[in-house]
Amino acid sequence: MTTEAAAQRLAVANIRHRIEMIAVGAVRDSFPSQQLSVQQAQIGRLLAFVPVAYGNKASMPKLIGMVRTARHIYKRSSDVLHGRSSMVNLPTVLVHEWDTFVETLEDLARS
Repeated sequence: MTTEAAAQRLAVANIRHRIEMIAVGAVRDSFPSQQLSVQQAQIGRLLAFVPVAYGNKASMPKLIGMVRTARHIYKRSSDVLHGRSSMVNLPTVLVHEWDTFVETLEDLARS
């Protein structure tokens, strides 16, 4: 594996981890008066809490679209990292697009 390919795979792993943190954070932010212990599992389901947690920060159609996009990126990144995809080395432009999207989602959660 070339250094560039290794860097891309690390970037994909980082994106996947950041989506997991957003999902767990959305569950916690949905119940601000509760002390919740949220497992970092079933991320696709946990992402459903993004509109609940951040519904006052963006329109519902936009938030639902963001959840769908995050689920897609999470699934595709998992497929790549676990060797379930024939394309194990993603194009740089795609990884950059994913990173930009996750930054937007992180900004939403922080604001």
